[in-house]
Amino acid sequence: MSHLGERIADYVFEELSASEIAEAKRHLAQCPDCCAQVEQFQRTHAMLKVLPDVDPPRSIVFEFEKPPVSRLSRWLVPAAAAISLFIIAIVLAGNIHVQWRDSQLTIAFGQIITPAETDQAALAMEIQRLQGQLAYLEDRQQKIERDSVATASTISLLAQSRRPRSGD
Repeated sequence: MSHLGERIADYVFEELSASEIAEAKRHLAQCPDCCAQVEQFQRTHAMLKVLPDVDPPRSIVFEFEKPPVSRLSRWLVPAAAAISLFIIAIVLAGNIHVQWRDSQLTIAFGQIITPAETDQAALAMEIQRLQGQLAYLEDRQQKIERDSVATASTISLLAQSRRPRSGD
């Protein structure tokens, strides 16, 4: 069994099945960390049980007593700030080019990105990805070859040791 973790409360309050409780007890016999956590939980629970119930003071404002905030005011300020920043960026950048191509939005400030440059960049990224994958596969192939040679050597030694020796 892995550590009890978040199931400590379920164990202490006996909310686990009989088999799970038995498994937890076996684990606790072998794991001092979980055993210490269970003992700490039991001590904390015992201390909380002896405390008297206290009503909260009236000065506390509960969440349901707060006046509701409208949904409009919740997103209006951030949306206005984002729009303002976008307008300022357009004014400062001057020349802006917006392009929608292949479900991809491209916004360029100053210089227009041509499709050829975009295609070359994508091709370069794909080549780099494939080179990395090729290096990984070559490394795996070398490991498999080493393992195969080691296995063949072991098989050969076993076969030689089982052959009857001549002259016996």
